Amino acid sequence: MFTGCTQTEEKHTWDSKMIPIPSDWEGTVLGGSRAEYSVPAAGDDEEKMGNSLFCFMAYLPDSSEVGLMEVAKELNASIFGCDSSSIYESWSSGSAGWDTGESTITNTDVFLNVWQQVFEEGKWLTADWTVKVDPDAVLVAERLKGHIWDLNAPAYRPIYLKNNGMDPGLGNNGFLGAIEVFSQAAVEIYFDNWEGCRDAYGLNTGED
Repeated sequence: MFTGCTQTEEKHTWDSKMIPIPSDWEGTVLGGSRAEYSVPAAGDDEEKMGNSLFCFMAYLPDSSEVGLMEVAKELNASIFGCDSSSIYESWSSGSAGWDTGESTITNTDVFLNVWQQVFEEGKWLTADWTVKVDPDAVLVAERLKGHIWDLNAPAYRPIYLKNNGMDPGLGNNGFLGAIEVFSQAAVEIYFDNWEGCRDAYGLNTGED
């Protein structure tokens, strides 16, 4: 017996189209793909997730990002206001064309490397949430912790937080790279599967 997958939808930046199941398909359709879903708040008798933060920043050496990082550190702001933090060096991103004809940054390889450093350093294991912050993004750690606490998220669940309410295309379906927030379980799933993600998506993409 064999169980496999077939593509049923082709997605582009602004639209998508359905792909019919092959006419010679002889098996039973077992179900659809795993899609994102909202995680309900913890019930009264359910353990609630904490709001401790490990925050990190990747900066480009010899760029304006160095000064931004240093100011944040001096003021104990941005990632340095979190429960724990780390900084990592990145390198210049490339560029490629969207299917719309517009250009986009290709930095997946940069952040695969950064996330590997996150894994090896291990600080993500000491916090309930891991937060990636761009040097030119404004993060108020205590405010984020308050928002997370108010979510009343159930413990041990893989969760990421949507960070914008823009048009789904421009806003990447609610998830852009300036500030990315993941529960510890979500980060663990990434570390268990990142090689498959890399092989499926390729490197000619953006980190989002």
